[in-house]
Amino acid sequence: MNLLNLSLFLTALLGSRILPFTKADAEFAGQLFQAPGVKRAQRLDTMIAATAILEGAELATVNVSDFAPFIPFGLKLLGAPKH
Repeated sequence: MNLLNLSLFLTALLGSRILPFTKADAEFAGQLFQAPGVKRAQRLDTMIAATAILEGAELATVNVSDFAPFIPFGLKLLGAPKH
């Protein structure tokens, strides 16, 4: 599957649920990256978490433990235990 077909497939599947990564998201991701307990390997997770938090969206993931450090900052994980 080429990149164009993948893009069309994802747009058809997810529609308007694909969110852009904005300057505000980048700035907040930087703050999350500096938080205690966040590891260097989680830099992409901070970007995803920041976008979800600022949009007030629930994040669906099978890697709940990867995103757990961001719950105190307001991240809502779909299906995760309530804290």
